[in-house]
Amino acid sequence: MRTRTRYLLLGILLSAILPTATVSAEAPGSVALSYHLWEGGLHAFSFETRLDRGDTTYSVKLSARTEGLVKLLYPYKLKARTHGIADEDGLRPTHYRSTSKKRGKKRRQDITYLNDGSLDVRVEPKKDAKRQLEMPETLKSGTLDPASAVFSIIEAFTRIGRCEGSIPVYDGRRRYDLVVTQVGTRTLRPNSYGIYSGPATVCRVAVEPLAGFKKKKRSRRAFPSTVKVWMAPVAEGEAAVPVRLEGKTNKGRMVLHLVEALQQNRIEHAAR
Repeated sequence: MRTRTRYLLLGILLSAILPTATVSAEAPGSVALSYHLWEGGLHAFSFETRLDRGDTTYSVKLSARTEGLVKLLYPYKLKARTHGIADEDGLRPTHYRSTSKKRGKKRRQDITYLNDGSLDVRVEPKKDAKRQLEMPETLKSGTLDPASAVFSIIEAFTRIGRCEGSIPVYDGRRRYDLVVTQVGTRTLRPNSYGIYSGPATVCRVAVEPLAGFKKKKRSRRAFPSTVKVWMAPVAEGEAAVPVRLEGKTNKGRMVLHLVEALQQNRIEHAAR
């Protein structure tokens, strides 16, 4: 159960942070990023994400899977997609969907954002749908899906050059806030795990659970309270992206490295 909880938290953070941290509100285009997660000396997870940004619209795709020994012990796949409208009033998602498969069992969240501000939520399997129905409508109102939520935080980062914000998020099963604060700046040394070295802005991202979480999943040991994210442009003149993510769990330290970036027709690869 602790392993499942650890990757649940990671999925929340990555589905929020990785797909959306790459595009300025004033720079339409496409961005593709790939990441490897290392934990306990093992390559445990791989992630790929793509964001397409138009003048007034956006869409995000994310895929994730366990790797190596972790895959043998904990086979897991995740796909998520969101799209919506972006204008001077901010982001307005129109549809969000995520599907996951764990040891052959499938789970799906499907959210349609209606014109009157309400949410049409479809959840499978039925036991998860029951949990969704038990959540008060007042908690869902005014929320964003995970990707759209942090897109709004990153737009603030692009605009003012700082990490800050508290965003209400609902993913079809859980209600939580993402709280982002700035730690400072650091210099990353070259290594064979990721493609970036150099100065980066360090942000602290905290997940504050509010509803839809099982009580035992909120224990301090199984649920790290914060994760640090290093933000930097991979190439001069390009938008900042997450180049490293680090957190501590009851199993030790986990580190996520950017291993490939395709941005404005430029591609970089990790050494390994």
